[in-house]
Amino acid sequence: MVNDNLIDHEARERALDPTGSFIVQAPAGSGKTALLTRRLLRLLGQVEAPEQVLAITFTRKAADEMRARVLGALRDAQSDQPADTTFAAAQLQDARRALEQDRQRDWGLLQTPSRLQIMTVDALNTRMVAARPVSSAYMGRGLVSADVREALLEAAADATLDWLAEEGEPAEAVRYAFSLVDLDSAAWRRQMVSMLKSRDKWLPVVVRSLERDPMQLRAASEALLKELVETTLHKCWQGLSADEEQSIWRSLRVAHRTLSEQTVLAAFPSSPADARSDVAYWRFAAQVLLVANKPQWRKKVDKRQGFVSTEKAHKKDVEDLLQRLHSVDGLATALDAARYLLQPIYTEDQWAGVLATMTALRLASAEFTRLMNEAGLYDYPELAASALDTLGDDDSVGDLALQYDYRLQHLLVDEMQDTSARQYRLLERLTAGWQPDDGRTLFCVGDPMQSIYRFRGAEVSLFLRAWEEGIGHVALVPIRLSTNFRSCAPLIDWVNTTFKEVFSEENNPIDEAVAHAQSAAAPSAS
Repeated sequence: MVNDNLIDHEARERALDPTGSFIVQAPAGSGKTALLTRRLLRLLGQVEAPEQVLAITFTRKAADEMRARVLGALRDAQSDQPADTTFAAAQLQDARRALEQDRQRDWGLLQTPSRLQIMTVDALNTRMVAARPVSSAYMGRGLVSADVREALLEAAADATLDWLAEEGEPAEAVRYAFSLVDLDSAAWRRQMVSMLKSRDKWLPVVVRSLERDPMQLRAASEALLKELVETTLHKCWQGLSADEEQSIWRSLRVAHRTLSEQTVLAAFPSSPADARSDVAYWRFAAQVLLVANKPQWRKKVDKRQGFVSTEKAHKKDVEDLLQRLHSVDGLATALDAARYLLQPIYTEDQWAGVLATMTALRLASAEFTRLMNEAGLYDYPELAASALDTLGDDDSVGDLALQYDYRLQHLLVDEMQDTSARQYRLLERLTAGWQPDDGRTLFCVGDPMQSIYRFRGAEVSLFLRAWEEGIGHVALVPIRLSTNFRSCAPLIDWVNTTFKEVFSEENNPIDEAVAHAQSAAAPSAS
């Protein structure tokens, strides 16, 4: 029997503990699906009914593969054929326990595999919507195609402008929001269509804020902006020596004196220490020291950057400084990000614009829903929103949520890095009634380095948030796997070296930066 002696063997065994809740970072080739299969088998070996275990993923291919693996393991457990690896032997043992539970409780999983609750998020949403009393609203309706959806989105954006001829607060809001795009109907259409495509992310926040207290949203938004500004500015100076920090400040002071009428700086900071938290100072630094619109250091400076030809010695000092700054890791990238920062406090005019735009967006969403209903169509965001509604809201619990709370004991989530904001809320609602040590578990697995579905609403920051905080009231123990079964050591070493330079040095949920995690080849890899 082959024994791989994996370097992360203990971590893998811990992740299989059926009494614990975990979030697992599983890099490419680390056997993520095999781990999910083993945990699901182990849970089946102790629950009263297979419906008490729910595994959700994001593609039908992944769901089909997981179901095939579980059923294949159960079939193998019926035979006496020995396993050829320690992993296969352990999985066979888990499968035999599950099969014994199947026999004792007369589940008949191999005869009725549909009792295995392994499905996509969309399938779960469809099931929940079908279970609600108003599910007849979807009868006879079809899933909208991409080209028809685009046309309906544009029509909804145009319909919102019909409010310009009306009276009252909504009409006033549309007029204000329209003025923000200089009364350009084409720009308005582009902006509305772009926002409507991601309405599942912002619509709950907009509705809740407009119906309750918008000032709470303002405070929360400003707090988030403040955190973003502080994080970005800290990256600008954290890697600098005292001498480098002083040299930058001295050079920028000269440039500011020359360009005072063109800069965003009303007053120059009195010291490098004062400059650290000054947004305008670092925006000016990016303007002077970086190539326009690129995270790339200038090679030379001239009067356009504020260094006149009569001060050749100073120009030479600045260009020498630029050469030295090349070696400060991440500084050019941080400066490039700083040039787009705003002050983290809304002016009254800015906030009025936010509220007007929120009202316009809510109207546009309602117009899109109306057009979809008239066409007898629906899209996945609508289906997901309807499914979420069946579980209640922040203030009340829906009947379906109570049913799931009574039945669901273990929830497994695959490809956690591709979770959207609405899907994350779905997980929070499904586990809302769980209590510590009540025997119910949540198991999430994924790899933030492989998050590729941002175009459909995925937010890798949600994986990072769950890693740090858990989900809802459920605390998750973080586990990181490192063994790669797919590739040999030289290839993995190259990937480790190369991609360490591509990814961030540390995780940062605010700007969705992901740190690189090292992998190692399995001893048996050829």
